[in-house]
Amino acid sequence: MPYRHATSDRATAPADPETSPRGSRPIADYGLLANCNTAALLARDGSIDWLCLPRFDSPALFAGLLDPDAGHWSIQPAGTFRVERRYLPGTLVVETTFTTETGSARLLDALAFAAGQRVHDLGHDSPHELLRLVEGVAGTVDFVLVLQPRPEYGLVRPLVRATADGARTFGGPNQIVVRAGVPLACEDATMRATFRVGPGKTVGFALRWAPPESRSPDATPPDRVRA
Repeated sequence: MPYRHATSDRATAPADPETSPRGSRPIADYGLLANCNTAALLARDGSIDWLCLPRFDSPALFAGLLDPDAGHWSIQPAGTFRVERRYLPGTLVVETTFTTETGSARLLDALAFAAGQRVHDLGHDSPHELLRLVEGVAGTVDFVLVLQPRPEYGLVRPLVRATADGARTFGGPNQIVVRAGVPLACEDATMRATFRVGPGKTVGFALRWAPPESRSPDATPPDRVRA
């Protein structure tokens, strides 16, 4: 059954999404992303507040569900917006439609499976990757992105450095590589961006995990992120 919020639901994004009251949200506010290895919880305002990698029982990379300082990844319009959500038919892809005073846009979120998996192979050889895609629908919408990786339930603040098309972490119990369709500013173990979308314009994002002893993981290029 599709998971949907009424279009009359209204949310106001704070001037800084890092200050939103993540720890006080009801569990019913969240949609589930999953890939048979792990799961993420996605709030209706576009914030991923829970994600353990690479498995369900691994320490959390995002634990904002429990502590607002324990990590999250928000992509949401600046200012006030209305929200409608659903799962794309037959999938675990969550589609969030934001409507603002200036336009509307969709946010699509999914945890990736390995190519060609079916039945009992589902979840095998998972790429440990979270994919996000923003698509303009009508008018223009200004978005704010804040990505705070906080491994070990928020106990670790990794060093974050910008790359040619995103950013990556150094130190800590794992490696995180982020590729983004817009430039990311990195400061205080946090990645930030602002961007605008219009009709038909898409901006893709990918976050990929690897253990510290592996070579740096290769996340999906932003222009290849698709629903």
